[in-house]
Amino acid sequence: MILRRMTVSALLLVGLYSFPNESHSVAHGQQTVEVPFEKLRGPNQEMRDAAVNKLIEDASEHGLGRILPGLLSALKEPDADVRLRAAGILAAAAYLNEVNARALSQAGPDLTEALGDKDPRVREASAHAIALMMPKPPEAAAPALIELLKDSEPTARKAALEGLGRMTPTPTILSAVLQRLEKDDSTTVKGQAIAVLGQFGASDSAFVQALKSASHDSDPFVRQEVLHAVSNLPKEAASKVIPEVQTMAHNPHEDPAIRGYAAEVLAKFIARPESK
Repeated sequence: MILRRMTVSALLLVGLYSFPNESHSVAHGQQTVEVPFEKLRGPNQEMRDAAVNKLIEDASEHGLGRILPGLLSALKEPDADVRLRAAGILAAAAYLNEVNARALSQAGPDLTEALGDKDPRVREASAHAIALMMPKPPEAAAPALIELLKDSEPTARKAALEGLGRMTPTPTILSAVLQRLEKDDSTTVKGQAIAVLGQFGASDSAFVQALKSASHDSDPFVRQEVLHAVSNLPKEAASKVIPEVQTMAHNPHEDPAIRGYAAEVLAKFIARPESK
């Protein structure tokens, strides 16, 4: 679910931007196929959109591998929109199927470098692409993703969390994600941090305390993520957040959906007394 939510942004980026002014001939079986990179910088939006759709269709039918060199070249173009389109196409192609997601792992060094791009849109799209790599993102990208957590754009910080969330949780990664939960001013980023820590199976006292604080957040999305995380905690750790869950379950001013979810979480951890 997290990957699907995340990739919507990357797919939207692909629909809005185009590519470098070049074309590539690629051998496919006995036939040479022209990949329309040059049309992605066409004089009108209709032509650019058609070229984007063609590239996505090509990646779906024949695989990302054959157009990967052209996309990696575009990722280093001086034009920020070209770099954005390259990163967006890479993410969209990886989203299509596992074969493409595995092929994308070859772009690890290039996309990691792009996490430091001067354009925030490129940084975000590159993080989306890294998060979609199979079997998992390269560990070498972790320092750059952690640095991206300090980005001024909340969407870039959220994308960085998505990438980190698919890595093996080291103490450094856990600390960086927890810091976003505790200090970030974006509810979307805080919610994503909770989701990532939940995926990691975190249950230490620092995470529990952060959940207790986040349960009072004014945004229902954050409170929902708190409940989801609590529902997956070991019973001993969850018991420390139960008072906050009870407050959500019984607060008449709480969002009805949150109240209902809180009641479900309580039912999981609090046994009902047997009737006499």
